[in-house]
Amino acid sequence: MEKRLLIVDDNELIRHLLKHSLFFPECTTVTASNGTEALKLLNQEKYDIIISDYAMPGMNGVELARCIKQNHPSSTIIMVTGESNSDILSSNDIEFHFRKPLNLKKIKNVIQELLFNQ
Repeated sequence: MEKRLLIVDDNELIRHLLKHSLFFPECTTVTASNGTEALKLLNQEKYDIIISDYAMPGMNGVELARCIKQNHPSSTIIMVTGESNSDILSSNDIEFHFRKPLNLKKIKNVIQELLFNQ
């Protein structure tokens, strides 16, 4: 069964970078520019992993994670942020978090483990 990855970030360059850096042949990767768009995509398809930026206009990453876990509890959420934020560390909805600047190799290893070695 094909795996699905959703990348949510308001910065188009970051979305593009993550989509191409975290490429897996056995995985479909889709991007969204904000939390509302991400929730619409999640209502259409199941995603195994959601990678979300924390600081986005409208709905921040922690609020998005809370909404996702209410309706899609089996999805794994990875949060990326450029700031130190206790909301991220204290949220039970976020399984992994990474600080910017991102170590893409480390993130890719975590995703590979989650998608293919469970």
